[in-house]
Amino acid sequence: GGLQRTMPATALAGVLAAASMAGIPLFFGFVAKEQFYDGVRVSAFPGVWTALLVTLSVVASMCLGGAGFVAGIAPFRGRLTPAPAPHDVPRAMWLGPLILGGAGLLLGIVPGLASGPISLAGEAVTGAPAGLPLALWQGFTTTLLLSILTLGGAVVLFTYRARVWRLAWP
Repeated sequence: GGLQRTMPATALAGVLAAASMAGIPLFFGFVAKEQFYDGVRVSAFPGVWTALLVTLSVVASMCLGGAGFVAGIAPFRGRLTPAPAPHDVPRAMWLGPLILGGAGLLLGIVPGLASGPISLAGEAVTGAPAGLPLALWQGFTTTLLLSILTLGGAVVLFTYRARVWRLAWP
């Protein structure tokens, strides 16, 4: 079924957070994942170690994306079940997550807004100027292919989560 309509603000906050955590394009999680993959791909490790790190990074990101979908979408899908007076939680409980989810969308669309503070933080830690500026679109690259693979894997993990759960916890 579709998303339930009894908790619209909470559901919207969950969906926005899940989309960013999964690294869906137009969300800041996508921009961050692309930067992370670029950093791992150009690491100073010898060839086989870089390949292993890239593979582990993609698998970990698939798991994070799948977990984001489970936490941010699964609770709001399906049929309504009889419950005493379903209602959204108090505003104080959904407003913060909704603001953060909205910020993830805004910074995904206009990542340059976060480039300055992130560059300053990176330079403070490493002592060297930051590398590439944050951008939503870096072109058709190997990193984009890794992101597509990651998103596909996250969707598969979410779709088959019950089967994966049974395999992990027989």
